[in-house]
Amino acid sequence: MTIPVAGRGPELLGTLGLFIALSTITIVLRVYFRVVLVKNFGMDDWFAVLAWALFIIYATFATLGAHHGTGQHAIDIIKADPEILPIGLKVCDSHSVAVFNVF
Repeated sequence: MTIPVAGRGPELLGTLGLFIALSTITIVLRVYFRVVLVKNFGMDDWFAVLAWALFIIYATFATLGAHHGTGQHAIDIIKADPEILPIGLKVCDSHSVAVFNVF
């Protein structure tokens, strides 16, 4: 069960969409040029692909968070659906664990 995306949630989703599109285009072009044209896929390319994959994981958690209340005041979330606040906090906590424990 999600709540309507409100507050600063739409800004978050728009920014994520933009950067997912730009990073995906960039990584696809990088891999194409390095594999097909240069024929030398080095360690830096693997790190670029890894960074892109970690960003996609981050964006997934952030999108889930936006649909569960990220960018909204807690009082507005409680008014919309009192049961959803703990889910939003769990998504936020799992996002923090996934991002900050990698490094």
